[in-house]
Amino acid sequence: MTLILEEFHDVDHIPADFDPLFEMAGKRTVFLSKDWFSLLARSATPTDSNPRLLVVRDQDSTPLAVLPCLETGRTLTGFSNYYSHEFSPLLQAATNDKTRLRALKEIAASLAGSPVISIILKPFTPDDPTLALSDQAFREAGFKTARFNAGIRHFITTDGLSGGDYRNRLPSRLTNTIQRRQKADQHLHRFQLFATSQEVQQAIDLYQQVYASSWKPPEPWPDFIPGFAALLATRGSLRLGIWFVEEKAAAAQLWIVENNRASIFKLAHDPAYENQSVGTALTLKMFQSILDSDQPKRIDFGIGSEAFKTDWTPDSEALIGLVAFNSRTLLGRLQHLRHAAGRLIKRSGRASTGARDSNNGEPKVQPR
Repeated sequence: MTLILEEFHDVDHIPADFDPLFEMAGKRTVFLSKDWFSLLARSATPTDSNPRLLVVRDQDSTPLAVLPCLETGRTLTGFSNYYSHEFSPLLQAATNDKTRLRALKEIAASLAGSPVISIILKPFTPDDPTLALSDQAFREAGFKTARFNAGIRHFITTDGLSGGDYRNRLPSRLTNTIQRRQKADQHLHRFQLFATSQEVQQAIDLYQQVYASSWKPPEPWPDFIPGFAALLATRGSLRLGIWFVEEKAAAAQLWIVENNRASIFKLAHDPAYENQSVGTALTLKMFQSILDSDQPKRIDFGIGSEAFKTDWTPDSEALIGLVAFNSRTLLGRLQHLRHAAGRLIKRSGRASTGARDSNNGEPKVQPR
């Protein structure tokens, strides 16, 4: 079977017959939708990087695969960044694994014959079947591959929990702290949840007020969060909660709810209200509201291993990255040797100390 590889540098220039691949992946998560990649291209792409979008179709012109990438010098990364909770190639659902593998291998073979030094794809979820296919495709095309820890996600399987049930399962120090700190002036506190396209501008204005007052650094791409909130609202996935104290926005959280899952994407609070535990109060209210109204099967706390997350979401999973070194280039071979040496040294250190880490000895790989 002859395969046809095409390359584009603008998401919106990919032929429309590939849209079903984006639509199918986008049903699973917004982070694989065509609108998501368009948003990244418009408002969250580094100035030294350019989109490089590789697509494959068969001899009958049936679309088989899309690998959205960013090119920075001679390194390719998946078209994702620290905002991305998930990434994977987009593959035709109506074909078998053998055909999907061939499509990915067609992409890998074209990159093997190019000046590209390495390809870094992340974060894959642990149950994503495209990880193994991508790994195999790059290896069969002559790359040296390795997997690495791409972050930790804390989550809770809700099992039909109501908001009240969930509160009863929390550590008492959390709920007691909220009650104690807000008891005297409970009438001054108010919660409001925003979800629709009609509400999104007001919600983002309030969110940005809180964020500007918080301890967090300014967003590197100021247009991204407003654009993402608007995108979520059009999908019916936006849940943006604001906690008011005396009608002033004191805490804000942006959640994503879709496909029976809820995910905390962004949160901030004004330190002026720290002694009233507004951030904790809002977190509890968001969990309860979403459990009662949306009834997701799972809630996660985004990506990150901060200790406080275990109080709210006691389970965790490691996300996975894949790096492929182009052994046809000198720099690719050198990078692979350095990576392999780093793994060996780390494993030797663990063996001598008896220590273990959470990423099975894989050093975290960053684009160069």
